[in-house]
Amino acid sequence: MRFDEVLTCVGELGLYQIRVALFITIMSAPVVWYPSAEIFSNPMVNHWCSVPEIRDQCGDWGLDEAQCDQKIIDVAIPPSGTGNDNCRRYSWTDVEVTINTTREELNQTITDCNAGWDFDHLVYKSTIKEQFSVVCDQALLNDLPLTIFGAVGIIGVIIFGAFGDKFGRRPGFILALVIQTLTGLATTFAPSFAVYFVFRTIQGFVNTSVFYCGFPLLMEMIGTSKRNITRLILMCISGVGAMCLAGFSYFIRWWRGMSIVISMTAIVFNFLIPFIPESPAWQLTVGKIDQAEKTIRKMARVNKAKLPEKLFTDEDIAELKGIEQASMIDLLKSPILRYRQLIICWMSFCIALASYGMTLNSGNIGTDDHLSFVLLIVVEIPGFVLVYLLLDRIGRKWTMMASFVISGAGCFVTAFVEQGSVAQTAVAMVGKFGIAGALSVSDLYVAELLPTQVRNVGMGLNGMGFGLGVTLAPYITRIQDFWPPATMLIFGILTILAAIPVFLLLPETMGRDLPATIEEGENFTKRRGKGSEKDLPTSGVDMAVDVQVNMKGFKQSGIDNVEVEYQEEENVHL
Repeated sequence: MRFDEVLTCVGELGLYQIRVALFITIMSAPVVWYPSAEIFSNPMVNHWCSVPEIRDQCGDWGLDEAQCDQKIIDVAIPPSGTGNDNCRRYSWTDVEVTINTTREELNQTITDCNAGWDFDHLVYKSTIKEQFSVVCDQALLNDLPLTIFGAVGIIGVIIFGAFGDKFGRRPGFILALVIQTLTGLATTFAPSFAVYFVFRTIQGFVNTSVFYCGFPLLMEMIGTSKRNITRLILMCISGVGAMCLAGFSYFIRWWRGMSIVISMTAIVFNFLIPFIPESPAWQLTVGKIDQAEKTIRKMARVNKAKLPEKLFTDEDIAELKGIEQASMIDLLKSPILRYRQLIICWMSFCIALASYGMTLNSGNIGTDDHLSFVLLIVVEIPGFVLVYLLLDRIGRKWTMMASFVISGAGCFVTAFVEQGSVAQTAVAMVGKFGIAGALSVSDLYVAELLPTQVRNVGMGLNGMGFGLGVTLAPYITRIQDFWPPATMLIFGILTILAAIPVFLLLPETMGRDLPATIEEGENFTKRRGKGSEKDLPTSGVDMAVDVQVNMKGFKQSGIDNVEVEYQEEENVHL
């Protein structure tokens, strides 16, 4: 009995799987919180040189903090371009400063900020750049933690992907989760920028791996016909979780306070670890038949399903134990799986860059950081619902392409609409709507394309592309400082370019059983699950491979005049 048939017996989506899905989704919420918190903990806030000669007298003059800040800017900070200089101040001697002193009286010499900096506290009471003074000559350090966070994540997902295929989905998920939580707590109390950077780097190494170890575990426990609805529900829950971050930051304008809340919430989530099982599909693939059967029977008991006394015949057991463990090298040795993996990485890179980049850019879209962030998250939910309605009607491939095109169009229009206007926010939401749809499809699509033998390592390689996108996103958002439309134009171009190889080279996976071995993955387009009622479109490359094989067979048989007959299982649609 194949594992997909076993799932049909125990229930493709019963109470057991629902419980595991809910727990994994809740435990994975900090995967979004930790990098996205940068929007509120390290935002773009105005700063200027501290001038104690004036600030020390503000109380005597009857000025509050905001009025004192304005007085300093008006009289002691040189103008620069359309604003004021952030890194220099006027220095004077033999001048008695009063509440009526003007800039002209103090304009003697210009010096660096030798007394430190003051920061605008109108919106945020404390930020990372204020805490560690990473401004002016150290301003380049601002984006460094987030950049390295994404860069080391590229390495992390590969290592944890291989770890998950070798030692199990559950150990990889738990190890990444615990390290993520501990380093999150450590960054909260970092006494210096260097310490903060070190712990943030370690956290970045494991953060994305929490998802890429947990998601395959979950998808391998859910039947073919129920993966779509499961994905919809989980993405909607994740969206609500992301909105919680905006709530944290709205009520807690102190970066350490917000970090404490996130870390303590993550610690509470970790108490769900005992309820996370190992993937029975992985156990079968590595020959752990007894453990797999124990997990399956527990699933059946919770789901109130009946199983035959003997799940696997002697032939099944011999076949399962004969499956050799595969590695990343085995995955990349296969020409078909190799080109698919490259496309998957490119697709994930574009999704991450556009999705995370638009999230980071929310402060430049509209007038309020929190409102823009929430709106860009809220608009994802209709995107998830639309994807759900389309996935089992037009398939994963066409839904993915439509999502990319919608996102690209929204980004293009956003680039040329008036900055900060309601119209710009509206069209930006269209772009986020589209990329949310692509993100919703991608994880399911990738999990269905990859064989169980190398699913975790393949998801790890997929995470490498995603991590590279996250790494570059902060720098792409900075390009708009030189030309405002540039950032959204780049997002638009990349999302359109991502759709092309998906259309030309990837097969459809709708209604097909998950491939277990590399061989099954290579022959994927010829295998259908029970839910498929018609042939599905495959890629041009797969079609070419089939035609070459067929023609080779015709030549060997000595037949000169043949009529190519497309059988039901090998039908190809262009």
